Amino acid sequence: MEHRPLKRGDKGVQTKHRAWLILALGLLLIVIVDRMYAVNIASYAVQEEPKKVEERKHEKQRPDSPVLSFIADVEDQIEAHEKLLIVLATIAIAVFTATLWTATEGLFRMAERQAKDMEHSLTISRKAADAAKESADSAVKSAMPVLFPYVTDMSRLHPLHSSDTPITHDANILIGFDNYGKTPGIIKQVRAQLFLTERDELPQVDIEKLADHVYSVIVPGEARGKDLMTGALDLKQTITLNPTELSELLSEAKDRFRRFALIGRVIYDDLFGNRHTNRFCIKLRSWMVPTPTGGVVINVLHAFQVAQGGSRYNKVTSEQVVVLGSGNLALVYLMEKRSRMCLEEIELPADDFRRRQRLDQIGSFLGRAEDDGEGGLQLRGDGAKQRGGIGSSSRFAG
Repeated sequence: MEHRPLKRGDKGVQTKHRAWLILALGLLLIVIVDRMYAVNIASYAVQEEPKKVEERKHEKQRPDSPVLSFIADVEDQIEAHEKLLIVLATIAIAVFTATLWTATEGLFRMAERQAKDMEHSLTISRKAADAAKESADSAVKSAMPVLFPYVTDMSRLHPLHSSDTPITHDANILIGFDNYGKTPGIIKQVRAQLFLTERDELPQVDIEKLADHVYSVIVPGEARGKDLMTGALDLKQTITLNPTELSELLSEAKDRFRRFALIGRVIYDDLFGNRHTNRFCIKLRSWMVPTPTGGVVINVLHAFQVAQGGSRYNKVTSEQVVVLGSGNLALVYLMEKRSRMCLEEIELPADDFRRRQRLDQIGSFLGRAEDDGEGGLQLRGDGAKQRGGIGSSSRFAG
């Protein structure tokens, strides 16, 4: 912080002209006091004469000691000029007080500047602390898991040959998850479904109504889905294709074409107490290419996948996970409600994912509770699931 030099006219600064003016006023005051004192002495000269006669008598009675004589002379001088000494002492005290006031004001101004400097230093320190915090937060965020699905096998996605009649096909794909973070991601829920799109026009999808697949795994940091380190999610779905749809599905992306889109959402936790929700949309295509090999032409499967739909269909959100159990383990606190909730209040419909995604945590508090009613809940220590949901299986690579 830069300070400009002191200038004449600044508050609290004594300039040369002002100093000379103060000195002149002081001298004038001394002259006036001295004249007044002289007049006072002349007026009382007659009254002082008898005193002088008495003093002469005292002088005759003084001791011959030089020291005592000197002390007596000093006392006489003080008595003779008592009023002048009082005036001079008063002036000296006034001058000293003015000097002290000037010095004190200068210290006050210096303290103000030091306070401003200190405030500026604190501001810089605060910015440095904020920058350090942001750097630490960035380091944590860079280590957080970021999961995105990767289809490892789409050979049975759809029929690879045209047909003159409608075909009902059991579509089957294997899905792994890429982890672009450095720490593990604990998958809690996967909802996904295949949609047949025309000219890449994506449908309006209600995520809550998509198939809920059982796939609870921990994806290591920087893992890749194609390696199938945690096994693959085996997605199965029955589809019916008429001859036109199948033909456009097998055709090039020109005038009229169709493609499958895998649309869904994965919910997973990290090791920092956060829950992440990742919506995804992946365009899928597989086709056969005749390839000559050793004098024989064989059909070789080709496939590709690419994310599409932009941020509307591909979006990651995060929130803190807060689930508390009461002392008797019979009541549970959830973020959806301010008060406690008993087991009957936690019974949920199949499409209410915001509470269902926490049932695995509730199970750790409640132990095991079971409702034998139709569509009831089954809570266990290792998680929670609803009977009667859409079935799926998890197939692990050998």
